[in-house]
Amino acid sequence: MKHLSGQELGNKLLKSVKEMKAGKAARITKVTPNQAAAARLKTGLSQIIVRKRTKEI
Repeated sequence: MKHLSGQELGNKLLKSVKEMKAGKAARITKVTPNQAAAARLKTGLSQIIVRKRTKEI
């Protein structure tokens, strides 16, 4: 692995940030939520709140 100088690293990071802002992602990961996560997303509740509320039942 090549060692980058501080200037090279800074330039590489700046280029990456500009690409991200332009929507040019190096990789995109899509995750399909399971039923529990989908229900939480639909209600807008966090995992912690759902867990606390289900313990009360």
